[in-house]
Amino acid sequence: MNPLQTTYDEKVKTQRLEAESGSDIEGYEDYILSVSCCIQQLDDSPNQDPDGGFGINYLMFCDDEDIKEGDNVVRDEENYRVIGVKRYSFYGHTHKEIIIRKYG
Repeated sequence: MNPLQTTYDEKVKTQRLEAESGSDIEGYEDYILSVSCCIQQLDDSPNQDPDGGFGINYLMFCDDEDIKEGDNVVRDEENYRVIGVKRYSFYGHTHKEIIIRKYG
């Protein structure tokens, strides 16, 4: 068992940008329905991204799930955008540390 799993105190789902078949329209669709994780707020005030948007960053710890930059994380009906993903090995167990941003 991954020692970090003892800190996972909530579940979120992810969404991934998908093109509708036969169409040029893209939209986010549910991808992973249940990810056990721990989320910690990183910033006290909003940061500006290169596109001019403002949001607050959070750090999400989870197992080595198929989550990548650009995905959405849905937590308590609120959407966060994945803006950074790093994979680490800790005591022989692999996990991901993911920076997510809540815009608003």
